[in-house]
Amino acid sequence: MRERGSIEVGKRADLVLIDATTGNLAPVSDAVAALVNKATAADIRAVFNNGALAHRDPLDVIPHRV
Repeated sequence: MRERGSIEVGKRADLVLIDATTGNLAPVSDAVAALVNKATAADIRAVFNNGALAHRDPLDVIPHRV
């Protein structure tokens, strides 16, 4: 089994969760451009390195959207 390339059980996970509802990032018409040009460290809510939580802001402050 390959360890990288997709998100699946048993594979390594390096990912960053970004709050797209901050004043920096919402509303936008091009989400990728907003991430590249406007996102800051303050927009990061969690970082996972090799599947383990490496950094986390309080997640209960992020508004939930359905």
